[in-house]
Amino acid sequence: MNLKIIRNTSLICLLSSFLLVTAFFTGLSYGGSQSPEQFVREFYQWYFKADAKKPADFNDEIFTYISHKTVEYMRKKEGNEYYVTKANSWTHEWSEVKTVIGTASKIPDEIFVVPVTFLLKMRKSHVVVFVANEKGMMRIIKITDIYPYQ
Repeated sequence: MNLKIIRNTSLICLLSSFLLVTAFFTGLSYGGSQSPEQFVREFYQWYFKADAKKPADFNDEIFTYISHKTVEYMRKKEGNEYYVTKANSWTHEWSEVKTVIGTASKIPDEIFVVPVTFLLKMRKSHVVVFVANEKGMMRIIKITDIYPYQ
């Protein structure tokens, strides 16, 4: 009888330890991952800082944030529109831009849609950034503008 109680107690302790360790490491891996909002915020901080020195669109560090296919498209695109801001001109106004990142929404195929507002001195500009998991890393796969709806 005592042997049976000891075995059951040992089994309960072992299972409890396993569950605690599993919960701890699952929490660490989830808590340590970057949210789509944080990723987009980090991208735009890098972009505006890098672009102050030379055009960030042609800086190869951009591959850290944007998928290869999208960067290829950006670099071949004709016209004077900046892909990541959807702005037609790059004036001194952009050197002091405030970037407001909205709450991401998840759509099918593990894609997140992140609204972004650029607050400039004289106006606002809005884009939507699509973020997907590409080979285990977050990457921006598309940026589109939002025309004024008023």
